Amino acid sequence: VKPENYYYEVLCPGYKCNMTDIQASLGIKRLEKTPANYERRRVLWKMLSEGLAGLDEIKLPPTMDYAEHSMHLFFIELVPEKLNISRDGFIKALAKENIATSVHFISLHTQPYYRDRFGFAPGDFPQAFRFSENVISLPFFPDLTDAEASSIIRAVRKIAEYYGKR
Repeated sequence: VKPENYYYEVLCPGYKCNMTDIQASLGIKRLEKTPANYERRRVLWKMLSEGLAGLDEIKLPPTMDYAEHSMHLFFIELVPEKLNISRDGFIKALAKENIATSVHFISLHTQPYYRDRFGFAPGDFPQAFRFSENVISLPFFPDLTDAEASSIIRAVRKIAEYYGKR
């Protein structure tokens, strides 16, 4: 996957309710792994959070003391005022370090259907737009090894420090 291939568009509203019986039977079996997978995600979350702490160029995903986080995705939010590189440039730099990333949060109001149907412009929801323009989803899954997590940490730190406005 090329690093710039994260972009997607919502062309019309709809639902995604197309699970087959075979998919359901596989899903039921996979549910048995949920506790172990969640525990592994907790370990990886801690490792990535601690390894990336202290970088002024990025914000880590928030957690709340009053809620249990799903730990579905681990994303970083770039702080553009502190970097000399764009989000897409950061993604390409990570790809050169063999770190595949994605962007899971593209502002809904900028998607063709919502933009055209309701006349939204990027500035209509500035916080959502800013977030979607600066967020990167890092590799994060239960089978990620400690060595791979360490490589992610090293690569993000290297790029943030190299392109940081210091």
